[in-house]
Amino acid sequence: MQTHTLLALSNPVEGREAEFNQWFDTVHIPEVLRVPGFASVQRFEAAAHQRIPGALPYRYLAQYELQTDDLEGTLQMLARAVQAGTKTQASDATRRTLWVYSPLGPRRAAGS
Repeated sequence: MQTHTLLALSNPVEGREAEFNQWFDTVHIPEVLRVPGFASVQRFEAAAHQRIPGALPYRYLAQYELQTDDLEGTLQMLARAVQAGTKTQASDATRRTLWVYSPLGPRRAAGS
C-alpha cells in the first residue's frame, strides 16, 4: 500500500472563523475520513512567526495521509464525497487549494 500526503489549504470568510473551524473539525473531517484510503488528518494554523516575512495566502492547512494503490480512484471518491457532503458558507471558496504529494524516500528523524 502506497502512502501519499494531501495538503488542503484554506481560508474562512472574514469574521466567520469560529463557524468555519467548527464545520471543518466536526463535519468535514469525519466526512473525508469515511472515504476509503484516507487514514488520518491533522489541521494547522499559520504561525505568527515565519522564516520569510510577508502575507500568507492561506491561514489553515489540513494534512491528510492517504494509503492507497489507486490514487486516482481515491481522489475521484474524495471529489464525490465532497460534492455530496455538508457545505458551509463560512469557507471562502475563492481562497482554497489542495495538492497531493508522494514520498521520494523514507521518513527521516533528527539524529539518524
